[in-house]
Amino acid sequence: MKRRVVIIGCIILLLTAIFAIGCKKDEVEEPSEAPAFIELSELSEYRIVRAETEDKDTVLALADFRIRLKEEYKLDIPLMVDVDAPAAQKEILIGATDRSEGTNPRYSDYSVDYKDGNFFINGGSAEAVSAAIDWFFGCISDGKLYVDKMPYEYNAEYALENVTVHGVALSEFAIENINGAAASELHRWLGPQAGLRKESVKGYTIRIKGDYSLYLDEIATCFEDKTLILSSSACLDDLTIVTDYFIKRVENRKSDEVKLKDTATVELPKPPSSLKDIRKTSGSDKKVSAITDKDPLAYRVGDSVVFSCTLYANKTIASCPEFSWVATTEDGKSYTGKADGDHGKLVVKIPATGKGIVRLKVTVLDENGRAISEVEQSASYQEPALFSAVVNAAEITAKATEPSDFDAFWSAQAAKLDAVAPNVLLMEKITGAKSIKNLDGGSSTPSVDLYKLKIKAPDESGYVSAYLAIPRTASPSSMGITVAFIGYGVSDPTPHASSNGIVLTVAAHSFELDREKAYYEELSSGALDDYGFKNNESADTCYFRTMIMRDLQALRFIKAYAGTEGVEINGEKKALGLWNGKLKLYGGSQGAFQGIAVAALDKDVTDAQWSIPWMCDVKGMRSEFRPMYTDALRYFDSVFFGKRIDKEVNVTISAGLGDYICPPSGVVALYNEMSCKVTLTFDQGMTHGYYPDNVEVYKYSK
Repeated sequence: MKRRVVIIGCIILLLTAIFAIGCKKDEVEEPSEAPAFIELSELSEYRIVRAETEDKDTVLALADFRIRLKEEYKLDIPLMVDVDAPAAQKEILIGATDRSEGTNPRYSDYSVDYKDGNFFINGGSAEAVSAAIDWFFGCISDGKLYVDKMPYEYNAEYALENVTVHGVALSEFAIENINGAAASELHRWLGPQAGLRKESVKGYTIRIKGDYSLYLDEIATCFEDKTLILSSSACLDDLTIVTDYFIKRVENRKSDEVKLKDTATVELPKPPSSLKDIRKTSGSDKKVSAITDKDPLAYRVGDSVVFSCTLYANKTIASCPEFSWVATTEDGKSYTGKADGDHGKLVVKIPATGKGIVRLKVTVLDENGRAISEVEQSASYQEPALFSAVVNAAEITAKATEPSDFDAFWSAQAAKLDAVAPNVLLMEKITGAKSIKNLDGGSSTPSVDLYKLKIKAPDESGYVSAYLAIPRTASPSSMGITVAFIGYGVSDPTPHASSNGIVLTVAAHSFELDREKAYYEELSSGALDDYGFKNNESADTCYFRTMIMRDLQALRFIKAYAGTEGVEINGEKKALGLWNGKLKLYGGSQGAFQGIAVAALDKDVTDAQWSIPWMCDVKGMRSEFRPMYTDALRYFDSVFFGKRIDKEVNVTISAGLGDYICPPSGVVALYNEMSCKVTLTFDQGMTHGYYPDNVEVYKYSK
């Protein structure tokens, strides 16, 4: 009996122990209550963290938050961007950071929460974030931050939330790029009235953009792929013109559906007070620049070519009393107009009715309709500023028919050269001071020995006149050759030189080099007066025939002399043995014309660098300076030469879309016909001899 009592007692003790353990376990798992407050001093252990993409107004609000903590409570809490700092245990998180998705509240809505030791402040706008911060400060009392008041959420009412555009409630939209001036203005106006969010729940957005196809006072709207696009002229640099239009349409709606026009004309805002009259600005860099609403070679017949022009004084926009403009097209159309210059801006639209050039001339006028002389104009015969586009560019070819005996004609000229060895009649070293063009760039003079030459050629063409520059230090077979040709005129050519290769500068004429100025002036007004512009009834009598023959003979000479074959100099055969096989041609305008012809006829050419090439499409658009068309000139058309350049030759061509000595359509025809490796760059507004800075540059390669 006693034993039974003992056993029962033990069982009771064991059950009591188990019960006690169970109770203790339950006690441990019971969650602890959140504190009613934290000591304000504990915030010094925190940091404020915002999203990297936060809008600028909210960033400013957060900076004010940090300043207020420091000034009122002596708390210096760092403000950090989420991507720059790893997550920490104590943070005040603002909006949708990479630690938290946030709540994407509507514009005036906000919330404040305290969870797991971190604070979460969300607001639909900078104003809402500021309101949330004010509420946060309202939880501070007697050195304590009362977190038991959190979470807190504020939801506003919105007067326009049920107003629609294109059938979509305004409240469903978010505005793209709200850091932009116009977008920010619209966001601040529409947000508190329609309850916009920073990100649309259903993917609807409003995009404000500049469109170069619009006139200064023109706006356009469209709705596509859930995006309402509001556009105004990109030339105006003030997109608020379209936001003002949209706001007025909302304010003046006659129902809850906002009606928008596809296009509308609106009143221009006043020019900014900082805009000065071009005549009251200092400096000399005063010019008109222009861009087209798309690539100037991308237009098709039926398009409108839109030129957006801006008047600059030292890279700053300036105003003028008036612009005048004249537009012409290669198919014979002409348009004129005038426009107010208060904004320093001009937009001109020209219909593309046929393939070829659409050309625009712009003149800056004073109150009396006279051109303002201090504004830089084209250097091409004092023309106004010139710009252009080329319509159906891929279809542009030479307007003249290529002669059926083109190759036979030039083979006959080459045969005449083959009969005359390119021996040296005169080789004289230049010892005195001589201006030299450095092909390596810079103003320094390369370390070269410079010679003037006369090279034997067929009697009908006269001798070749050239300068030869040879680097003073060179090892065998280490040097490339550059042959430079000269632009139109009658003067002593400037020798070209390089520290990295042999350079032969070939004169356009058979005459003495390094002579006094009067010698060349006499030739210019006498034997060489208007050369190339007369005697063009036959290819045989055209001056360019013998010019090109001399150019080809110059190449025969330099290949033999710089290489190992050698030429006769003073009755003795000599060779430098320096040539490595690279042969580059260089020149501009007439010099480019010569180079293109030589590259077509000499298959040793490997590279070429040409600018503003002349004689492209000799029957094409009227040139300000080109011989009057005859059938004989077809044998000298750069387009027909260009198509014969070997496909392995590397060619770069630079030209101007304002050049009407070498019209852009002819240059495009040249490019289209070439089968070699060619890169063409066009500068908008560049004319023949006028190279404006800071212009639009377009590059094409094949």
